[in-house]
Amino acid sequence: MSRKLPPNHPLIEYSARPGLGRWLVFWPGYTFETLTRRRLSRIVKWRSWGIRVEVQGLENIPKGPGFILAANHYRGWPVLDVIAVIFKTVRLGRPELANNCAVIIGERERRQPSPPPLPARLLRRGYRWMYRRWALNTALLPLDNRRASVKTLREWRIRVQHQPMLVFPEGKARLEFGLLRRGSGRWAASLGVPVVPVGVWWHKAVWQVRIGRPVNWSPRNELHDVQLGLGIAHLLPPELAPRWQKGLSQWPSQDVRNYS
Repeated sequence: MSRKLPPNHPLIEYSARPGLGRWLVFWPGYTFETLTRRRLSRIVKWRSWGIRVEVQGLENIPKGPGFILAANHYRGWPVLDVIAVIFKTVRLGRPELANNCAVIIGERERRQPSPPPLPARLLRRGYRWMYRRWALNTALLPLDNRRASVKTLREWRIRVQHQPMLVFPEGKARLEFGLLRRGSGRWAASLGVPVVPVGVWWHKAVWQVRIGRPVNWSPRNELHDVQLGLGIAHLLPPELAPRWQKGLSQWPSQDVRNYS
């Protein structure tokens, strides 16, 4: 088990909760764009308004039209900020992709013996409508539904050739970078496009974004999850990736192709 960081540790001092000014800028703007032109660049600009970002590794962003960004799922409630700063970073390196990025959103199959209450159904319909409006910039990944996942994978193999996508392979938001969802590395490798590890965290009033080199996949499929996890962990402070330090000490270059 990893040692829990103390509450006053600088790596968890995230205090940039959107103030009234950011809320007044973001949500009306988001609503307007949802109902009109749906420009991702505007949403990213408004969400990252007033936020400082330090970036390393812009040169590692692939030159082609399609690739996967695989990032640690830093915490839960600031997820919109995490997405915004990563897409802002992509825009710095590839301005022409400002409105063409997409985020992959996991969706579990609901198995309820009876229909949910009316408010829950209305809320779900609202989410569905929102996703349809932003279909260019969102992609739903069915979880725990093998048939739907295989169908979606086939569709994405075509889509991802022309569009950068952001995925959080952990599947669960947390402070420390944990284990990846089983099969996430193999799934990413099967898409046939460059998969770029990304490390993101908050430190001393600045968002830190580190972009690694695309993963050089091993011919052994069972190593793909490890490769992707090590690639992301290598970009993070050791305190934020304690589970991966042993692996990083064994494979400091993150090259596990010769693992035996």
